[in-house]
Amino acid sequence: MRFLWLALILCAAHPLAPALAQTFPDRPLKLIVPTGAGSSPDIHARLFATELATLLGQPVVVENVAGAAGIIGTERAMKSASDGYTLLYGYNQLVTMNPALYAKLPYDPAKDMQPVTHILNGSYIWITAAGSGIPGMREWLAQAKAQPGRLTYGTGGTGTAAHLGGALLETMAGIDLLHVPYKTGPAAVTDVLGGQVGVTMEPTGSAVRLVQGGKMRALAVTSAARLAVLPEVPAVSEILPGYEVLGWHAIWAPMGTPAPVVARLNSELRKVLALPAIRKRLADVALEPTGSTPEEVAAITAREAAVWSRLIREKRIRIDQSV
Repeated sequence: MRFLWLALILCAAHPLAPALAQTFPDRPLKLIVPTGAGSSPDIHARLFATELATLLGQPVVVENVAGAAGIIGTERAMKSASDGYTLLYGYNQLVTMNPALYAKLPYDPAKDMQPVTHILNGSYIWITAAGSGIPGMREWLAQAKAQPGRLTYGTGGTGTAAHLGGALLETMAGIDLLHVPYKTGPAAVTDVLGGQVGVTMEPTGSAVRLVQGGKMRALAVTSAARLAVLPEVPAVSEILPGYEVLGWHAIWAPMGTPAPVVARLNSELRKVLALPAIRKRLADVALEPTGSTPEEVAAITAREAAVWSRLIREKRIRIDQSV
């Protein structure tokens, strides 16, 4: 009898699924970005929000909730109502690095975060102020070798991708760097520009703009090969074979969001990513638009989490304080 009732419920609900997808949304959506204004996720979230609003026929409001390596914003988004009206525009660190770094993470990627779609693939660029006097990555690494603990690199905080990218440099180059954490990535960039810190590892999307604008100079890219937009800039792997740090963006909803709503959001976001103007904007800053099923996001997350967890254990990086 129990299974009969379950079958009846499922049959009754099934015809409603298309209707729910068609009526959603009937009010504005909120897209939470767990980084500061001007960061790469913020720039691209606003770009996609504009186009998504047009397709959905409702405003999509971007809200920056920065702090604690993206954890504060992620928690706020995932503790919102599971109705599709509050989404997270996030990046891989939130689900592939943070779980291994924090003893008491206030969200569980597997239990609290419903993937909607993969958005884009990118990498990072090690950059310095245009007038810093650092000639290149090879020379900077050699100087770091000769002066253990003296050379500085700024990041958006302990445990961020930039921090782990620096830790990977230390491991592979046999050097000791002085990590200077900030509350946000843009704050680190500001101090690199001011000469208080030597270098930083910035996402490609924002780094290319800084370099092309003449404020910063690119030392090396973290992708396996050079970037078409900066062909003269070497990859770190040319100096340290095997070095690679990639970054990707995705959108999540709180777990429990109705499947028809997730499917509608997935469909509309993939239309946004197919727009020629969007694809060109991303290509101009060496980013690759993707789009995927929710299941593909989950699979990518699992594979990458295993890699970063191993490095974090080896470097004994741990953040035990409450967030």
